[in-house]
Amino acid sequence: MGRWRGAGAVRAWVLVAVGLVGCTVEPPPRADTSELPPRPPLSQPSPDAGTVAVVQPDGGACIPQTAGVCYRASCGEYDDGCGGKARCGTCADTEVCRFADGHTPGVCETPVELASCTAVSGREAFEPFSGGVKGLHECVADGWCTDNGHLGIRPALWGFSTKDVWAVGGQERAVALHWDGAGWTRIPTPAAPGLRSVWGASPSDVWAVGLQGTVLRWDGSAWRALASGTTERLEDVHGTAADDVWLVGPEVALHWDGTQLSRTPGWIRASVSDPEQASQSSASVWAVDRDTVFAGHSGGCQRWSGARWETTPCAVPGVTDIWASGPSDVWVVGTRLFSMSTTTYRAHWDGRQWKTESVNDWENPRYERWSSVWGSGPKDVWVSGTWHFDGTRWHRLCSVDPQDSLWGMPGGPLLGGSGAGLARFDGSSWQYTATLRMQSPSFVLAPTGTRLALDNLGAVLERDGGTWRSHYLPPGPAVEYGQSPRSGVASDDLWNPAWGLHHWDGKAWSNALPGKDVRAVWAVSRTDAWAVGVDGGHPRLWRWDGSTWLAQQDVALGSDYLTRLWGGGPSDIWAAGFTGDANGYPTGPSVVWHWDGERWARVGTVPGVVPVGLFGTGGRLWALSQQAGAGTPAALYEWQGGAFVEQQRWEDARGGETQLAGTSATDVWANVGLMPLGEGTRLRHFDGSTWSERPPLPGWIISLGSVPGVATYALDYDGILYERGAP
Repeated sequence: MGRWRGAGAVRAWVLVAVGLVGCTVEPPPRADTSELPPRPPLSQPSPDAGTVAVVQPDGGACIPQTAGVCYRASCGEYDDGCGGKARCGTCADTEVCRFADGHTPGVCETPVELASCTAVSGREAFEPFSGGVKGLHECVADGWCTDNGHLGIRPALWGFSTKDVWAVGGQERAVALHWDGAGWTRIPTPAAPGLRSVWGASPSDVWAVGLQGTVLRWDGSAWRALASGTTERLEDVHGTAADDVWLVGPEVALHWDGTQLSRTPGWIRASVSDPEQASQSSASVWAVDRDTVFAGHSGGCQRWSGARWETTPCAVPGVTDIWASGPSDVWVVGTRLFSMSTTTYRAHWDGRQWKTESVNDWENPRYERWSSVWGSGPKDVWVSGTWHFDGTRWHRLCSVDPQDSLWGMPGGPLLGGSGAGLARFDGSSWQYTATLRMQSPSFVLAPTGTRLALDNLGAVLERDGGTWRSHYLPPGPAVEYGQSPRSGVASDDLWNPAWGLHHWDGKAWSNALPGKDVRAVWAVSRTDAWAVGVDGGHPRLWRWDGSTWLAQQDVALGSDYLTRLWGGGPSDIWAAGFTGDANGYPTGPSVVWHWDGERWARVGTVPGVVPVGLFGTGGRLWALSQQAGAGTPAALYEWQGGAFVEQQRWEDARGGETQLAGTSATDVWANVGLMPLGEGTRLRHFDGSTWSERPPLPGWIISLGSVPGVATYALDYDGILYERGAP
């Protein structure tokens, strides 16, 4: 439905050829039989007994237990308990009955060789900087601005037609996107924390709820904030009319009667029913009519009967989504972590009882999660965009990453949303309509400053004049496994340390140093570059001459393992690393080497065992050192004519490596780890004489870059790019 759960042609809701859609072989769901009807007495005939019957020792007739035997199986034959066979159904012509070995419940699935729905396609159709969304230029703090702040929103969906659909999300701040039938556009919202769900009574009356009790309401022309009276997290919203709207979170359930929001009696808080999982709990709600509302969170399901909330035994711990076509047709899905194993659930209410199925990680090698549910009627229900219910049984139709949110129209498209992007199902496959994240992007280091960035999906960002443009490179290990800083002088001359040293020449990737453990690279020009790393267990330094990487055998590194490079020019290259043992583990202080155009020399040491960065500008050079492990203090040292002198020690550095970048010696920035509760990334600024704390940036900033005299840049984990002009 409309809340967040953890491109293509229009799809007809009722599939014409179910069996022709792809799938992979998966273990069958395991049923929870705790609420099955009791076995019929042996003296009475079973309505599902068929014709099989044998005589018991006491002379009575054995009653075959077909109903119980076939409860979990959708196909195959099994012992009916009376010496006969219980026939549990047959599969469509294009399907096979998997796991029907006489013991394991059979399930109808499309054979692997017919699979076609195996990936969400179309990512390359959108340039990665915007993901195909018309963004907003917004300034967030202290002069930092962005044009793609919608990335990473993990959207929830709701709509009214194929030309009027909303997607909302956000982490530290609210984001709302609107689909007009041709594309997605970001719509301004009041300043507010991230959103979790959206629902509308009409195109001019749409609700969105989120963190810290956030409630926004669309009136047809603008989003406006509405006081909720709570600071508790709101995870879902749903209603039956403009004066009957429900807003729920793990700790609270609110109702809008057309005039005011009020708390509703009987709501069992997650912190009471499930204290261990309450802080991470989701919540969902679906209003069938004014007096029948189903809801749930990590503690299970609840039902509003017109006067108060009461528990209902759906047997789904960790509820993430609910959908219903009526009071006797309700579906619930959810996921629960038990110690080291995760179990995912789906349950159905038929007006009399709940039937619950579950699959845990041991039976689910793809670690699939049933996180969202949507339908157009009792015979057309979807779970996670991968499973379809035709009114009789479930069929796996796709083997793709699940959609965390679903919305659709009878006879119209089925839309999905996940952390990767927004997508549409065309009846046989999922296709992106927008992409919503890059994967761990980092700036490409260069002597002229930061003008390039590359992520682990092969997305390249390039500064072209005053704007950023982007495109995708061919995928592969060259980009997928890059963890060390990259370097390059142009978009067709990139170096990426990843299981060797990979080079992009504008046409293809090639590994220039296969088998070498390259830790860092610095490109001076197309015909001059340096790399450091390990070869055969020994520290090594290489130089590129335009055609070949040559090991610098005359440089006696000893036990100095170099891991970082930075250059101020062809005759001013700096390398930092650590003193290590024979196995390459740090044992001593950080070390710094320098190239003066003629030779390399060890010029000093820095306390601490993990060098995490070098940066220079305006004739000044700084080195960063950090103890091993996340959340440890970072220390900043400045080179002062023969030695590194400590300038700062940041005890609150946590959540990743600290980095430096700036436009001049009086405008240098450092990202100093995540805020205590994840409300952004700490920043420090140097004005030429003093370091000071500045307002944090939203998200997890993982890379800093700059162009001298122009701007400083910051990239967060999902690809949001912030820019701050030089003073």
